Amino acid sequence: MTEDEDKSVIGVFGMGVMGQNLALNVASKSFKVSCYNREDEFSMRLFEALEIAKRDISNGDDLLRVFKDVNEFVDSLKKPRYVLFFFVALSFVVRFAVRCEMKYVLTLVHRHALDF
Repeated sequence: MTEDEDKSVIGVFGMGVMGQNLALNVASKSFKVSCYNREDEFSMRLFEALEIAKRDISNGDDLLRVFKDVNEFVDSLKKPRYVLFFFVALSFVVRFAVRCEMKYVLTLVHRHALDF
């Protein structure tokens, strides 16, 4: 197995309700998925829930990878990198995409994020 074959085909950045469900759904279809969420007061429960779900869907394969470090998350992705962002800070998405040399960025911005 080459190094590129061991990498995830897609990343999910932001593991709230939508991000978590999407990551689990993609992994359940036998695609390798890397997940990232910042650490806060709720993240330990989130990471524990993802580890339980990971055992349920993996059958011994490493399909769902959870990262707490953004650099490790980026390095785990196959190039070209595909990342789905699930949070409201659009300016961060743009900076992240530039840093990771992403050619295309598609974001779903919650309507309230644009209310000024």
